Amino acid sequence: ADNSKFPVVLGFSGARPAVEWQLALARQLGFDQDATLDHDQRFHAAPQPVPHKTSVLPSRLFQWLRDAPLEPFVARAGNGIVFHRHEMVTTKPALPMGLMQRVKSEFDPNDILPGLRV
Repeated sequence: ADNSKFPVVLGFSGARPAVEWQLALARQLGFDQDATLDHDQRFHAAPQPVPHKTSVLPSRLFQWLRDAPLEPFVARAGNGIVFHRHEMVTTKPALPMGLMQRVKSEFDPNDILPGLRV
């Protein structure tokens, strides 16, 4: 795949001093062309629907993007929301059922609350 054709558009919001600081940092990283957020509007206005909305910890967004197919998407780094049209197979980590049961037993010794579900 030709990664040179994959545009990255950064958008900042907030108090003016914070945005100016973010813009200065982005320029240091090589983002020196002015842009608009038209990509976001075009992405959501496209004829094909946006069927997938994935929530990722902001600290893990880069990993998610690295593993994602090279297809158009809109990612919000501040909250970790990614809108995309491709299907991604995700696996949930195993829950620590033993620990969860011990916590439930400690705080619900009379077993009043519903049992744990996987």
